[in-house]
Amino acid sequence: MRCLFTILATLTLAGCATPMPWPQSPLYAASTAEDFSQLSKSEAKAAAVGHYGHYDVVAYEDDSMRTFVISYGFTTIYLDGDTLMQRDRFCSASHKINYNSVESYFSDAATRAIVPPDHELTVSKRDNTWWLSRAETPTLLGVAADPNKPLVQDPSQYQFIDADNDGNPGVTVELLVGGFYKGELYIARRERFANEIALTNRYRLEGYVRDQSEQLVIGASSRLFDRPANPAQVLDWGLNPLLLVRIPPNLTDCDALMAQRDLLFPPEPEFD
Repeated sequence: MRCLFTILATLTLAGCATPMPWPQSPLYAASTAEDFSQLSKSEAKAAAVGHYGHYDVVAYEDDSMRTFVISYGFTTIYLDGDTLMQRDRFCSASHKINYNSVESYFSDAATRAIVPPDHELTVSKRDNTWWLSRAETPTLLGVAADPNKPLVQDPSQYQFIDADNDGNPGVTVELLVGGFYKGELYIARRERFANEIALTNRYRLEGYVRDQSEQLVIGASSRLFDRPANPAQVLDWGLNPLLLVRIPPNLTDCDALMAQRDLLFPPEPEFD
């Protein structure tokens, strides 16, 4: 999921805190690959079909801050006739910021409100590896608008939806600065993510996320936090990995997935 938490041009509140650099790219070593190069396209599609635990990291940056957003959920790859399809459902997200003095939190309710449509996977062979490509499907979060049009950076132009059911417009990002200053930011999103997935081995698929999502700040609990922020993805695919781990078809509960987080997924990235 490509959520949103470098909203923090406000983080000049971090005072004299020293920003930490990006960790080394790639974040994770590649898994041992099986040789699927001799498979036909139909065989490659069949090999990819399955139910997966979803783990992705997206790196964002603006003038004041660097952020990792780590998303968890389920990805199901299935055949509709001869067409390979991808379905994503998100469960939880966490954030890592390159200032120790700043924390942000995005509720599971808000994460689970992101429901992108199922979409076709384009299958192609590149350098003897089968790749599955998912194009972006613009999906709105917290706002009633046309998903095919960019968000205008003017909240007065829209009607907002309380997508996380907390009584505030849009979805809420909770902020903690310096260990004592708390605040809330209310945002809307137009999710525009795509992914490239390699047919790696029978247990795990690996790839990366491309994210051109847009963010609109609706308001905040304090004027200190109420300022525009629309961070961009860092275009280093090693900092934006996508891992799909094959799981039993009956594992569909988010809480059950998160209880197995350490068994299924690698450690979350940290700033150095």
